[in-house]
Amino acid sequence: MGPFDRFNDRAKRVLALAQDEAIRFNHNYIGVEHLILGLVREGEGIAARVLNSLGVDLSKLRGAAEPMLGRGDATSSPSEIVLHPRTRKVIDLAVEEAQKLGHRHIGTEHILLGIVREGEGTASGLLESLGLSLESVRQQVITTLGQSSGAAQEAAATPVRGTGGPFDRFDHRAKRILALAQDEAIRFEHNYIGTEHILLGLIREGEGVAWQVLTTLGIELNRVRTAVEFIVGRGKEPTSPSEITLSPRTKKLIELGIDEARKLRSSIVSTEHLLLGLAREGEGIASGIIESLGVTMDQVRTAVLAALEQQPPLAAATITRIDPRGSLVDAQGKKRDWYCEDVLSGKLKVHVIHEDDLVLAFEHPVPDYVAHAVVIPKKHVAGLMADEAADPQLLQAMIRAVQAVARSVGLHEQGFRIEANSSAPGVTPHMHWHVIGPGLPPPRRSARGA
Repeated sequence: MGPFDRFNDRAKRVLALAQDEAIRFNHNYIGVEHLILGLVREGEGIAARVLNSLGVDLSKLRGAAEPMLGRGDATSSPSEIVLHPRTRKVIDLAVEEAQKLGHRHIGTEHILLGIVREGEGTASGLLESLGLSLESVRQQVITTLGQSSGAAQEAAATPVRGTGGPFDRFDHRAKRILALAQDEAIRFEHNYIGTEHILLGLIREGEGVAWQVLTTLGIELNRVRTAVEFIVGRGKEPTSPSEITLSPRTKKLIELGIDEARKLRSSIVSTEHLLLGLAREGEGIASGIIESLGVTMDQVRTAVLAALEQQPPLAAATITRIDPRGSLVDAQGKKRDWYCEDVLSGKLKVHVIHEDDLVLAFEHPVPDYVAHAVVIPKKHVAGLMADEAADPQLLQAMIRAVQAVARSVGLHEQGFRIEANSSAPGVTPHMHWHVIGPGLPPPRRSARGA
């Protein structure tokens, strides 16, 4: 299990906010200083409470950060942003701090303890420029943890996993939309997430199908924010994340988005489904704003469906031919790792059928190949015989993914089989399962198989 799988919801939100801060500064990396800004912006976790008690607020922190960091020359999209090596070290140290404290999950307090322990670079200088010593920050975290009951400690609390709830089917982009929508609600001092906040989140996400469609249609962030302020106005006082609820129209939008995913035979809900749900709901503030900008809901729907049809099954920028055993060969004829690595890194674009924290299921990258889908772990597992493959959580996740694949293509009523692959000569092995059923394309072209 990777470190991010143990992050609780607040810690994951901090990472999303840190990425947003990096984008704000036109940086193409998430540095430790962006993490600190994310901790303060999160607003409710132990780290935010500690920093607030020490006199650190967001405007003061940004004011200190800008002259130290400067701004980049060009804007960066989320896909271009990587973790700085110091940030990776902080995350490793946060995992260690959680282990030392006997906590099962990593919360904001562990991230802050990791920052303090790393103790070098711009981030520590940023805190010290505000008159804080690293030791005083650490001591305040420990004191605050001591004052919290075991049940209240955010890191010790086991997050409740959904059992078929709507958000369990959201992919990482759709979940990011909700975080950004909440951030927009806080920006406007609203105590609810309305359809207008979802629209702002869809635009801010910056990569998904919904963003592409809205950008093409001329629906821009600043114009929508201006319209929201004119139509809705700002709240009378600041709101915290715990006070914010989904409006009835937003709940309906989400239900319609899930229904759109079902109609399109997708087992996951992504940005395009949320935008289709928004267009279908058609009565909220978001649809009114879009129409005020000269775009009808029918135009939005047509544009989304057209964009989905145009999505290529392969992003073959450097891939010239497919090796039937499942590995990819570059333009120089050199073998690369399993296509799994390219899928997980985003180099190879595929149609995702199911995704959760541990596994990914997607249509085979070769359209005429025999498998209905490929199911792979997100962490590296050399093969079915590797010790890591016996992890009960991983196996349960793999089975859930297979079930999702079977349901998505109707195999649950016909029967199907699973083939487990581990390695092939000349390539790095990575465990992956093929889900195979009746009514398939032509048989394999090679007895070796993939």
